[in-house]
Amino acid sequence: MIARKRPYVTAIFAFCAMFVLGFMDNIRGTVIPAIRASFAVSYASIGLLFVFGFAGYLVAVLSGGIIFDRTGRRMIFVGAMVVLCAGLLVMFQAATYAAVLLAMMTMSLSFGAFDVGLNALGARLFLKNTAVMMNLLHVFFGLGAAAGPRYAGWLLSKEVRWPVVYAISGVLLIPTALLLWKSSIPAGTGGPKTSLRHATKLLSSPRIALFAALLGAGMVLELGMGNWLVNFLIVERGMSESTASVYMALFFLLFTFGRLTGGYISEEVGYQRSLLLFTVAAGGLFAVAVASPGAPILFSCVGYFVSILFPTVITMLAREFPHHTGTAMALAMTGGGLLQMGANWSIGLLHDAAGVVVGFSAIGLSVPFLLIMLLLTGSTVKGAKAGT
Repeated sequence: MIARKRPYVTAIFAFCAMFVLGFMDNIRGTVIPAIRASFAVSYASIGLLFVFGFAGYLVAVLSGGIIFDRTGRRMIFVGAMVVLCAGLLVMFQAATYAAVLLAMMTMSLSFGAFDVGLNALGARLFLKNTAVMMNLLHVFFGLGAAAGPRYAGWLLSKEVRWPVVYAISGVLLIPTALLLWKSSIPAGTGGPKTSLRHATKLLSSPRIALFAALLGAGMVLELGMGNWLVNFLIVERGMSESTASVYMALFFLLFTFGRLTGGYISEEVGYQRSLLLFTVAAGGLFAVAVASPGAPILFSCVGYFVSILFPTVITMLAREFPHHTGTAMALAMTGGGLLQMGANWSIGLLHDAAGVVVGFSAIGLSVPFLLIMLLLTGSTVKGAKAGT
């Protein structure tokens, strides 16, 4: 049973923490041009920054669920805040690019712990109208993701240095910590372990590889936009940080709206068909936006269509693996994460080798790859065409 004391405070903490997670995790894309200018690093080095960041997140995702279930759940949030403060401090004092890489990895470790912890907390806390409340929880992430780039762009336009932008954002941890202190976090359950035999069997399943490819391609499209769009608009479209951040913020607002409405479409149309339609729409908008200097708003519109990719694939995976779902999810997300890390680094290399337009356009290559993987699900995954 979940704790009955102060349930509303606990819910407010979850919403607040999810907003902070979205806010702080998505400052990065807006400050990339400033970081690159400060250290005179190549785009390949910027790609490495994304690799380090996602590596920290991946470590937290792989270990966070186990820690959350088997130890004090309050402590994982306390630990995440302490680690985040340490990362912000390193980032504020970073005198070398290596220190920036360390800071980004540390902060992303905290983001991953928050992400796992908040989703697990929501599943335990919202026992009534679970789907609606979990969607609402992720709306707060989207609102934070929309506000973060706008905040960073506004401060940079006032000639505030990028380390200070990160440092000021740490103020958001104060109300979050106070809410955590007043809340009642459900205790861990000490659930059963998945045996090595089951994990090995899942790892050798071609269906896990297929889901990893789907998740990875979706993350390349979604995170690639978040990581590289502002830089593209500044360098190639001649925008200021403030103006470019508006389009990034609108991307995340439409992304949030898509998370609210896209699930209903998936259930009505069917998972595979809705993913195919949304992927084609996202790819078409992306291609037209790259070719049309006067239509940057189309980049923002891509946010709506990429919004359903990750949750819909996760839903398909859960239906495909009703037993040992957590392990299947961890394996598929790890494979997808590694694919995404390699792709982002390659995009950085292409920026250096062939220019910003070619490097940024390479994000679009995830679309045909994703379409091929989706077509394979029709014959490989039994619940791909399901809906309500």
